[in-house]
Amino acid sequence: MKPVPLSETSIQSGMDRYKNVFTFHIYPSVASTNDTARDMAAAGQAEGAVVLAERQTRGRGRQGRPFFSPEGTGIYMSLLLRPDPEQSRPELLTTAAAVAVAKAIEEVTGKQAGIKWVNDVFIDGKKVCGILTEGAFDGRAGKLAYAVVGIGVNVRPPENGFPGELAETAAGLSDGGDGDVRGRLIGKILEKYWGYYKALPEKAFYADYKERSILTGKPVTFQSGQETGQGMALDIDPDFALIVRDDKGHIRRLISGEARAKLA
Repeated sequence: MKPVPLSETSIQSGMDRYKNVFTFHIYPSVASTNDTARDMAAAGQAEGAVVLAERQTRGRGRQGRPFFSPEGTGIYMSLLLRPDPEQSRPELLTTAAAVAVAKAIEEVTGKQAGIKWVNDVFIDGKKVCGILTEGAFDGRAGKLAYAVVGIGVNVRPPENGFPGELAETAAGLSDGGDGDVRGRLIGKILEKYWGYYKALPEKAFYADYKERSILTGKPVTFQSGQETGQGMALDIDPDFALIVRDDKGHIRRLISGEARAKLA
């Protein structure tokens, strides 16, 4: 089945709340939805702008990694926020997005989603979503001037499959036979995310994040700053730090960086 083109109508039809919060800017192609949203922010665009594209030519993830963004197969979306001071914690903006995506996937597709600290969503051991939060800090106001939360979801497998090593690590949510799954997913993601965002300091999504952690209880390799190591992932604490017992028996609290399940 040919994918249904993205439209404001198709997205809002899947929403029960917050329909009037968002303004949609839908493009056939952009270099990066995050870059487009950042340009809008610099030009004074209001909070709630959602940039969507059918494809990205220079999509990217964390640490500058490319994000494969072929036409019509995924969700390539960036949400512009202008957080209050109590909302200006990038790690909460990112982890809230991971939970919103995971729960939207579960609701729309019936599949169980897991979260790999910090920002990746997995189905059946393969990555289906990455999240990249960027922004600009206003030093005088002591808060973020704006934040852009970029969300990329592999909805359908590309016609010729995922290229290179992505064939081993990435997957799509759907085989393409269920019509407008992208519109429904976008609506549910935005709806769930906005509920978390408006009460961000309450961290109402913490229990759902922790429950879906795919690293807890597993041996991991990790990188934080200039340090690398390995150990056992023990927990996700209430500030969304990964608690690891390293191979020397020391308890490490990782507040940023990356961790991967260690292969046997």
